[in-house]
Amino acid sequence: MGNINKKIWLKGETIARAWQELAPEDKFGYSTLAEFNDLVGRVKTTNRRLVELAALTIEARSNRDRLHKELNRASRNVVNGVRAEV
Repeated sequence: MGNINKKIWLKGETIARAWQELAPEDKFGYSTLAEFNDLVGRVKTTNRRLVELAALTIEARSNRDRLHKELNRASRNVVNGVRAEV
């Protein structure tokens, strides 16, 4: 998560806690606390998903690199086999 995104999310969390403590039944900025908490929760879920996707991307790249090495070795063996028969 980018630094600015983390700051925004933490600010939202702080606002939600303060709102819950000070005026849970009031509306601010055309929002209820429940609506605001829902938005904060969706941000958290999306951030978590991005972390999961980043881990999957790292794993997929590692697998790709390993497979490329394996394919390169197999290709060399095939070429060497053809050369040996010529």
